[in-house]
Amino acid sequence: MWRVVDISGENRHLRLARNALEVMDGDAKLGRLPLGDINAVIVHAYRATLSTDLAAALARENIPLVLCDDKHMPSSIVWPFTGHFEQADRIATQAMAKPALIRRLWRQIIRAKIREQANTLRGPDPIGADALIKLIAMVKPGDPDNIEARAARFYWSRLLGDDFVRNPDGGGPNGVLNYGYIVVRSAMARAVAAAGLAPALGIFHTSKRNPFRLVDDLMEPFRPLVDRVVYANRDIWGDVVTPDAKKALAAIVTGAIPTNEGLLPVYRVMGQLAFSLASVYAGQRKELDLPPQIRIEKQMEMEGL
Repeated sequence: MWRVVDISGENRHLRLARNALEVMDGDAKLGRLPLGDINAVIVHAYRATLSTDLAAALARENIPLVLCDDKHMPSSIVWPFTGHFEQADRIATQAMAKPALIRRLWRQIIRAKIREQANTLRGPDPIGADALIKLIAMVKPGDPDNIEARAARFYWSRLLGDDFVRNPDGGGPNGVLNYGYIVVRSAMARAVAAAGLAPALGIFHTSKRNPFRLVDDLMEPFRPLVDRVVYANRDIWGDVVTPDAKKALAAIVTGAIPTNEGLLPVYRVMGQLAFSLASVYAGQRKELDLPPQIRIEKQMEMEGL
């Protein structure tokens, strides 16, 4: 199973050794993990260092290297220069996608996201879940009425209380939500790279300062996976991203989801989604490959150093 490696200790040095990541503290080796077992590397420590041959090897293996700020938000992601062997052709079809197709894709993504938000509320607030389900049919191509924002306001107030505001720079549960979304974002970044798609060519996100617009588009239906873990531990974690919180949140990407092919890990489902988007752009299919429910049945642990 792929692992998320979290580097939070100060003065760590990351290096490449026989196609494996080694973490050093001075002359002491703290851990070693083969690159083939790694989904992403997340670095929080400001005084951590790494070798350039390791950075090149991570890029070669399509393993995102995420550097974070003190809010647990990504300040940099090292992105592989090459991805799928058909990358040039796939980016060309991606760039030529018709606006009508883009709008239909965004409708499917937002409908799936609201559906998963409703599934998150199903246990603590069945009435709220039913209200969200009713909003799904109101989402038109391109979501011109911004039903996504309307659903989000309702969702967060019912899940974490009327006084909670989802803000990456805010307090309370926002810190652990930030960390969880970094984990999901890094896994989706790897899927987009492997599919040979350009991360900057988004479906809905258009910020000029965001080179990962497509990643942020495709991860939307997977965000409630993070919300569920944070909600379940809301009385334990508070506003501190503890080692236990990191382990639980990082385990999301290797959690098993029921699909038509049986149980598949989240990162595999993300990969299928990215490849299905490439097929849609190429005219080989009409819709994205998303499972009927994005529900984790089993979780794995991460490596923390």
